[in-house]
Amino acid sequence: MPDNQVTYAHTEADVVAATTLVIAAAPNRKYLRVQNDDGALTVWIKIGAAAVLNQGIKLGPGEYYEMRQDKNNVDPRVINGIASAAGPAVVLVTQA
Repeated sequence: MPDNQVTYAHTEADVVAATTLVIAAAPNRKYLRVQNDDGALTVWIKIGAAAVLNQGIKLGPGEYYEMRQDKNNVDPRVINGIASAAGPAVVLVTQA
């Protein structure tokens, strides 16, 4: 595969009201999109650490966070999440 092409993997995580693994660390990560697919719950994600309510990156219902090489914000560390209530909140993950 040429260097400028990637293969996407699609997964999901059920995020609850305690720190939950969204996606493991990936040293060769080139792209990541984490989307809160829940219609009511808010999810906070934390990069490289345990997720904590009201800390990190806040994703309201339907919102997403992207790591892209052209934005120079791709981080290979683990991503954890926590939901605003018991849930679970389904989080959709696309990674390359």
